Amino acid sequence: MTSVKIASLLLFASLLVAGALSFQGIQLTMGYASSSEAIFARSSLQFLTMIGHYSAPHMLASMKVFQSQNSEDRREGFLYLEQEAKEGSCYSAGKIGWAYQKGLGVEPDIEKAISLYKQAAECGMTYWQILLSHA
Repeated sequence: MTSVKIASLLLFASLLVAGALSFQGIQLTMGYASSSEAIFARSSLQFLTMIGHYSAPHMLASMKVFQSQNSEDRREGFLYLEQEAKEGSCYSAGKIGWAYQKGLGVEPDIEKAISLYKQAAECGMTYWQILLSHA
């Protein structure tokens, strides 16, 4: 085999692995993975973040905020999502609003939570629009 074919096969294999690991991470962040899969999912997201997968850092931060029992993890995840929100991520704005409401990685602050929900809702994020309608 030529070096170009080998490189192409390696790239294809790494994309398949990244896709499978990303799916495992999504399952965990959505609460579908069992606790025994949590270690694998977290490691997978850390690996994908390290190799530059575009959504893995967000999923890892979400996992830290909403599923970790470690206060340092929660704070680290919160700060990452907060930075994404400052950079314009409406999805992250809604998530950090939820963190403010529940006091995950930050002191509870319902006014900040509602403000962030509004920011996300104004971007068209349906979940946050619905949540606001019941606030």
